[in-house]
Amino acid sequence: MNQGLIAIMDLDEIYAKKLSDYFRFQQGICYDIVTFTDIDIFMQFIKKQFVDILLIDEMILGDDKPLIPLEPITSIQLNSLKSFCRDIFILSHGLPSPLSTFAYIVYKFQSARDILHYVMSSLTIDVGPSIMMGNAIHTKIYGVYSPIKRSGRTSLSVVLSELLALSSPTLFISFDVGFGALETGGNQSTLTDLLYYYTQSPESLASRLASITGSLASADFIPQVKIPMDISQADPATLSELVTSIQMLSTYSFIILDISDLPADVAPLLKVCQTIYSPVLNDSLSLSKLSSFKQYIESIDSSLPQKFMDISLPEISPSTNDYIHNLMDSPLFDYCKNLLKEMI
Repeated sequence: MNQGLIAIMDLDEIYAKKLSDYFRFQQGICYDIVTFTDIDIFMQFIKKQFVDILLIDEMILGDDKPLIPLEPITSIQLNSLKSFCRDIFILSHGLPSPLSTFAYIVYKFQSARDILHYVMSSLTIDVGPSIMMGNAIHTKIYGVYSPIKRSGRTSLSVVLSELLALSSPTLFISFDVGFGALETGGNQSTLTDLLYYYTQSPESLASRLASITGSLASADFIPQVKIPMDISQADPATLSELVTSIQMLSTYSFIILDISDLPADVAPLLKVCQTIYSPVLNDSLSLSKLSSFKQYIESIDSSLPQKFMDISLPEISPSTNDYIHNLMDSPLFDYCKNLLKEMI
């Protein structure tokens, strides 16, 4: 159910359509979106319908002199919009400058993703669930975890996320330290920031998630932390609560968790997963370590070992250059396609 309205006012019809199309098809953005290229029609509309978020080209804005009755409208006075719009974003043609105390300035000719991130992170009030109206029943959480080092855990997580995203909206979350393609999503915010916002103001999760989420090739992802302590010192219960809150709010069909040993206790994260894929190595030391770990988690929750599926991955050695592309061309890709037949 859409519970908010985004309006885009731009005389460039092609630009307005491309920006609105990007907003409209982003997962979790459950606003109605309307576009206008005619100033008169736009002004008539907002006098009848309140707008939650307005993006307006700066070239349309004129001075604040009173309009002459019956004279054709060729520009809009910024002050006249205050009563009809909650948050106003001016699409600037140059470097951002503080034109108003009640409007935000965003550079127009950057990626639509960066514009969306800025808008969602700048809202004056958080509309919580009205941004994301998901259903936890339909969102499946799969975990990938192994107590064995260098088992291919992250590579498996990424390929599963990308394959699932080809047919269904998928979010990838890694509880490990970031690198390269998984470190940033076109902005500087990471899982560290999302954890901070969530602990300080849980009701802001929806808008903060929309402002931080980046894209791999097909799947969405939350950029990884840059400092191990941001995960190791976090409350394990808070980590799992963050995941289940995203599950409740989002419209993703799948959430893939790449679970490292950084959390002080991995059990809370494992409990929220429907299935846990555990890459294993076949040497005696690795098998012994895996057995000891399963005994440990069984002592915590007897149902946890039943969620585990031990798998032996094909040998992979993807290049550090174009990490995602190389994974898609590796033997792991075909292996995961077969694995997905058992998942879905």
